Amino acid sequence: YKISQNSFKNLTNLIKIDLSYNSIEILPHERLAGLMSLKLLNLSHNSIREIHEFHEDLKNLQILDLSYNSISHLSPKFILNLHNLNELYIYENSLSYISNDLFLHVNQLQLLDFRHNQFQHIPINALKLIETQIRSLKTEENPINCDCDQQELWSWLKDHKKIIPEEDILRCNLPLNLKGQSFLDLEPQKFCSSFGEIKMSVRDVQPFSMLVSWTSNLNQSTIRGYRIAYQAIDIDGQVNGKVLEPSASSVKLIRLSPDTKYRICILALPVVETTNLTYTANFCTQVSTLDGTRQVDEDNIFKGSILTRRLGLIVGSVLGCIVFIILVTILGFLKLKKQKQEAKRNSETVQTINTTDYLNYQQFQIDHNSVS
Repeated sequence: YKISQNSFKNLTNLIKIDLSYNSIEILPHERLAGLMSLKLLNLSHNSIREIHEFHEDLKNLQILDLSYNSISHLSPKFILNLHNLNELYIYENSLSYISNDLFLHVNQLQLLDFRHNQFQHIPINALKLIETQIRSLKTEENPINCDCDQQELWSWLKDHKKIIPEEDILRCNLPLNLKGQSFLDLEPQKFCSSFGEIKMSVRDVQPFSMLVSWTSNLNQSTIRGYRIAYQAIDIDGQVNGKVLEPSASSVKLIRLSPDTKYRICILALPVVETTNLTYTANFCTQVSTLDGTRQVDEDNIFKGSILTRRLGLIVGSVLGCIVFIILVTILGFLKLKKQKQEAKRNSETVQTINTTDYLNYQQFQIDHNSVS
């Protein structure tokens, strides 16, 4: 079933509509146009599978009930026009994902109920957008995976326990050894194997130093820092190390011995002090420093190569300058010679012209006297 077009066009003063138990499957954008005063819309117990953007005429809507449908997808613009939405009931559906910016334009949402859906990971980034306004959050009966990716959610829910009703208990579905246990009653080391994962790499290895860097999926709020420890294996040296901030991701180890194998470990330190370190995230590797003698030889070769290249550059530059000067001199000489030749020709031409004019004048004089 579906709602006919323009069904509510003239009901501008209607405040409440109950469309529950109608087997509605489709809810096009324009079907609810005209409901400019509507404050409560009940669409529960239908067969709606997908919700797109609600019409802009619903700007005064305060309570929206979409529970007991088959909704598996919500458009990112789902509630873009519902500026005054105060309560959203969307439990008993098939949602497994919502956009991170779903609640970006909602400023008055105080109750959010999405119990009994298919969320394996609760959308923490979407919840952060409404954390200053939300008063009641219901999340139970979602098959969440209690793994390392949930550490941030665990910390956030712990910090916002007052908005979670006492009877609302979010339980683990996976892993199997935690199935049925209350998520908030667990400690991070219980649902995050080895308290998390650390991946370490070593680069820029020199005879006396190396750069150690790492990445981890640990939430900084659950650790108080990292401890880097290193020991020379070949000479059974003492263990050295230092404690770094939770935000650290690299450290340069200096004053090492050349041509020596080192064991390097990085450990994450939990916020809560404990004598049991079995759950502490750690990663170890072995790296050998370079041979100092070979490095010196290589440096000398490198320096010699640089000197050779520089000397070649200097010689080439000097030869180039000499050739340039010779070419300029030759061109200048040829140009000067050409100018002298042109000047000589011009002088001879002028002399010839003057001589011719003089003879003609004498001839004119002789002819004139003859006539007289």
